[in-house]
Amino acid sequence: MMLNFKKIGWFILIAGVLILAILLLQSGRDEDQLSPASPEKNQYQTANNSSIPPENMTLSADDFFAEYRVERERVRGQQIEMLREVLNSPVMKEAQPEAALELINISAKMEKELQTEGIIKSKGFDDCVAIIQADTALIVLQSSKPIEQEDEVMATVEKITGYDAEQICIIYRGM
Repeated sequence: MMLNFKKIGWFILIAGVLILAILLLQSGRDEDQLSPASPEKNQYQTANNSSIPPENMTLSADDFFAEYRVERERVRGQQIEMLREVLNSPVMKEAQPEAALELINISAKMEKELQTEGIIKSKGFDDCVAIIQADTALIVLQSSKPIEQEDEVMATVEKITGYDAEQICIIYRGM
C-alpha cells in the first residue's frame, strides 16, 4: 500500500484552516452574548469549581491563541507519530524517503512559525499565531483593527519565510 503524503498534507492543511475559520467565526458571532464576570474571578468558574469553559462560551483572544497552539501541537504530534511509524515499518520501505522528507518539512515549518511568532511578539504585540504552509503564510495578530506596524510585520514574515507579500495574509483577532 503506497501512501500519498502530498494528499495527506493537503487534507491536514485544509482541516487546520477549517478549524481556524470555525473558531474565528464562532468567537465573533457569540461575542456580544457574553457578559463579563467580576474581574477578580475566573470567568469559567462554575458551581462545582470546574475551570472548563462551557461549550457555548466564546474564547477570549488570549484563550484563542493558547487553544490554537495546543491544537496545532496535537495535530503535529499525530502527523509526526504517523510518519515515524512509516519510517520504522519494514513493509513500507517505498514510502520511507517521502516520510523522512515530510518530517523535515514539518520541522522547518515549526521553526519558521516559532521564529515568526517570537519576533512579532518581541516587537510589542501581545500575541500572534503564525501558520506557515508550503507556499503561504497566515499571521493572526492580537489586535481588534489593522495596526500601523503592518508593513513591519509583513517585512518580518517575508524575511523569515522567503515568501512575497502576495503569499502572506494578516488577520486581526480582537482583544
